[in-house]
Amino acid sequence: MMRCDMHLHVDEPRFSNFCCKGWLQWIRAANRLDLEQKGPHYAYNNCTLCHLHFEEKWFRRKTTLRLHPDAVPTLFFGFENTEAEVEILEVEIQAEAEMQREAETQAEAEI
Repeated sequence: MMRCDMHLHVDEPRFSNFCCKGWLQWIRAANRLDLEQKGPHYAYNNCTLCHLHFEEKWFRRKTTLRLHPDAVPTLFFGFENTEAEVEILEVEIQAEAEMQREAETQAEAEI
């Protein structure tokens, strides 16, 4: 996303285009009201949000990580976050990703 303040390092960041269906909710949630006048097609073609801006409940996991069609970004980290908070979040995200990889590997082995 343009002007995103998320500076976390993850193994495999996932990016989603602003959806045309819920684009107004996305730009409002991301505090990008400047995109409202440009319209949904501009936002879809030019703006993305990484997976860190979405709560876990919005993800569907089959073979790949996908957002639910009704997903709205709700997680934004501004300058008020301390480095320690960011490091804790980074560790949690990496641990979740590792657990997911292990679960997928185990599921494949059972097949």
